[in-house]
Amino acid sequence: MIQKTTNADQTFKLESLIPNPASNQVSVNYITDGANSAYVMVVNMNTGSSDNYILDITQSSTVLDISTFTTGLYNIILVCDGEVQNSKFFLKL
Repeated sequence: MIQKTTNADQTFKLESLIPNPASNQVSVNYITDGANSAYVMVVNMNTGSSDNYILDITQSSTVLDISTFTTGLYNIILVCDGEVQNSKFFLKL
């Protein structure tokens, strides 16, 4: 049996998306302590299309320009070191 081991110092997660719903920009707050690389994938839940945004792992937030996104529901997925960590939904107005 293969077990996944985790380092207690490695906590990766999306903390919040502000504002939600949003029309022009959304601030993505995240924890990537101990990661070598991280990005968020923004998936349009209606069409399935997605865009990736590389994160600065020395920071804890980034602002995404969503002004050109179509109205609808989106899923933001946090990926650290090549593995999906968690996700949150936001509504584009």
